[in-house]
Amino acid sequence: MESEPATWRATAQGETPLDKTINSIGMGRYQWALLLLTGCGYAADNAWLQGVAIILPRVQKDFAVPDGQIGLLSSCTFAGMMLGAFAWGTWSDANGRKLAFDGTLLLVTVFGFLSAFAGSFPTLCLGLFCLGLGLGGSMPTDGLVFVENLPTSKQYLLTFLSVFFSMGSVASSVLGLLIIPGPVERWRWFLGSLAALTTFFLSLRIVFFRLIESPRYLASSGRYEEARVALQKIAAYNGAPLPVALSDVHDQAEGASEAGGGSSVQGKATRHRQPDSRGGYSAVASSDPVEASEGAEEWLPAAVSEALAPLLAKYGALFDDEWRLTTVLVWGIWTSVSLAYTMFNVFLPKFLESRLSTPTGPSDPSAVMRDYLLYATASLPGSLLGAWSVETRLGRKGTMALSLFLTAVGMLSFIQAAKRWQIILSSMTISLTATTAYAALYGYTPEVFETEVRGTASGTASGLSRLAGIIAPVLAGWLFSISINVPLVLSVILFVTAAAMCLALPIETRRERERDGELQEGEGGAGDGERRCDVT
Repeated sequence: MESEPATWRATAQGETPLDKTINSIGMGRYQWALLLLTGCGYAADNAWLQGVAIILPRVQKDFAVPDGQIGLLSSCTFAGMMLGAFAWGTWSDANGRKLAFDGTLLLVTVFGFLSAFAGSFPTLCLGLFCLGLGLGGSMPTDGLVFVENLPTSKQYLLTFLSVFFSMGSVASSVLGLLIIPGPVERWRWFLGSLAALTTFFLSLRIVFFRLIESPRYLASSGRYEEARVALQKIAAYNGAPLPVALSDVHDQAEGASEAGGGSSVQGKATRHRQPDSRGGYSAVASSDPVEASEGAEEWLPAAVSEALAPLLAKYGALFDDEWRLTTVLVWGIWTSVSLAYTMFNVFLPKFLESRLSTPTGPSDPSAVMRDYLLYATASLPGSLLGAWSVETRLGRKGTMALSLFLTAVGMLSFIQAAKRWQIILSSMTISLTATTAYAALYGYTPEVFETEVRGTASGTASGLSRLAGIIAPVLAGWLFSISINVPLVLSVILFVTAAAMCLALPIETRRERERDGELQEGEGGAGDGERRCDVT
């Protein structure tokens, strides 16, 4: 019986024992099911974002909301998403991924239905705020769950999740075309249809699937026996049982010592990556990041300081010397891109109505909606393009930088466009390239950070993007009063700035392909100075 485990360990590839075990389990039924289910979460996120924009004019008429207040509907949604992203990301690092995986969509479902029955504008704003609490945590949690169960050779599939994100936008636009035209109260039916769609997604997760707690999370928390059992369950689910020993679940490079018997952020040594002789990254122990929280004791009550210690420890790890630059740049990219894209997207229907008007009268609302559907549909090939290009020589960094620069070019073309075909083509170009950038960014963020702080880092990035989403409509509205092109010009500047930050990122996470049964050990990174890393 010893020959079988000895065989798979002898041929397993990876930097750490846990990497080797997950790579040996491979891409099976469990991982493909996660691709579908996490993709449903991505689709729900964008469907609701698009849906709130679609109902704005109808809600304004139904409740007689002044022009200066109707924007509160989207601001309340983004505010909930911002808080949800921070809260769920940090919570999943402290308590695991399993409850967050189902709980986020459950919140969206419940408050989606309740919002459809709102009797006043303030009540609707409150309902969408609570809905946003679940929506904001959905995508960061889904990204964590998926990437932590993937073999290293398949981690590019995290970028492929953005295809579902684009499909959510298209689905919401199609439902809008089918339901919204007619009586003004049709917005309620529209919200009900989105809630029903989310209910279907949730039922897939609860009724037809049982998520197994992330082995990487369990290992990072020092719960090695639970991690071993989880890995065996995943292998059995895939139909290829694998004998796993406790020594197979340690998420630390072989030959390195484990301080304290684990690698949890709080109270134990934390593993960080540093360049090794191959031009890649290896795991080493760093000082206890709990020290980062000690300063809080000087100005916070003892009880509050103790409660915040785990959170401050995680942020302390993100801002130590090894990770500070990566953390600041990733969060800066998320904020800049969200601010720039939201300023354009939130006013696109207004831009289209203004640009597509004729001397004989205003533009046809149906024609505007059809053009907006074209804009949404153009995002689908962008997601596929992003999933492909991150595995080329461009890598994650190059894909993000190039696509963001091309988005800025498309924005300049939109500003100069005068004819209908030019307006449509330039808007579709923006949708295509921006979605490509988002596809790479959504994949890069959870990929670059290590397990102990991945939820906090990804959740904070998502939260900052939601904060930018709150600011963008107000800022764009004020700039719009100066000139219709001023918010667009600011978006161009922000896209170019974000592209420059992408190039400044110190870590490239693109995988080297395995050839002839041997792992390519950092040959590309050693030659061009790029630093590559593994998800640990």
